[in-house]
Amino acid sequence: MTMNRRSFMKASGMAAALGVTGLAGCNGLLGGGGSGPTNWQYDPETLSSTQMRMFGSMQYGDLYEMRDELPGSMGSAFETESTSSVSQEDIDMFSGVAGGQLSMETQSGSFFGSMVITGSFDPDAIGQEMASSENTQESGEYEGYTLYEGANLDQELPGGSMPGQTPTDATATVAVSADAVVFGVTVDQGTDLGVNGQQSVEAMIDANSGSGTRLADANDHVRQFHSKLGGDTMVVGGDVDPELLEMAQEQSGAGMGSQMMNGLRAAGFSAGIDPSTTTYTFALIYESSQAAEDSGIVGLVNMMSQQASESEEINSIDANQDGSSIVVTVEGDTQALLSQGQNQVPMGSMSAGAIPGDV
Repeated sequence: MTMNRRSFMKASGMAAALGVTGLAGCNGLLGGGGSGPTNWQYDPETLSSTQMRMFGSMQYGDLYEMRDELPGSMGSAFETESTSSVSQEDIDMFSGVAGGQLSMETQSGSFFGSMVITGSFDPDAIGQEMASSENTQESGEYEGYTLYEGANLDQELPGGSMPGQTPTDATATVAVSADAVVFGVTVDQGTDLGVNGQQSVEAMIDANSGSGTRLADANDHVRQFHSKLGGDTMVVGGDVDPELLEMAQEQSGAGMGSQMMNGLRAAGFSAGIDPSTTTYTFALIYESSQAAEDSGIVGLVNMMSQQASESEEINSIDANQDGSSIVVTVEGDTQALLSQGQNQVPMGSMSAGAIPGDV
């Protein structure tokens, strides 16, 4: 796609409500009762037919509480001052979900998605900040939330299409309450998914209240994925249409990468972080136990485990197959692992005020 998240959020004027942290713009957008992360993640198929479904969450409040014990720049990133109406110490967690379609013919794609920040907020202060943007206007209420929408988004956005490419249309809506801020966005480039920002916001609110369809309830692969990764500090994953994987295999040609994709239906990772030890868990869900076995991943990882365990960053690494799923676990010292591997986990942009300027 030619339009990036930076130009979209600047154009929409919605960045003010999310200005507390750069996590809203990181590449990684991811529970049980109450308002747990998976409760907010609706099934994108209830809004439009999609080839891929992505989801993610982060227990931001847990990281903030241990910020003084985290290594290097990861801990100091929390210390930046912010003038946002949403304060870092008031945030509990993030959760997001998205669906999309890709067109190989036009080299473009369309998607819609939602992200929620839960915690304790001042709706009036957020509303005033939203209203200060010339591109944002109040647009009503929904289930106790005040809605704000981006104006003038039905035109090509900054940094948009090059000559000969499909123009981009986008919509955005933010819903604000005292305990949650929900951000919904749609970007149509070549494929009209028939979804707008307000619909994606309302779907997320409905999923959390129990009146909508949750992704983990509707999708067997996603439910199996969550059963393997549990409630870690961060969880990121996706469920992909088999046809997209077949196209990817054709482009990658023969080899180990193509072999691993045979029969793959969902994949992702989680990160369990505390000041002393960090554990990365990678889950791959296949269409059958035979496809999981044929991937060769368990044998490859276990063959490499001895060499990996000799490094200073890693204490242990192993892989196990359970039916149609494979789980790879990497455990290491938090100081060593995160100091050298922040680029592996999208946590390098936790600073306050990173949006709108750095989205």
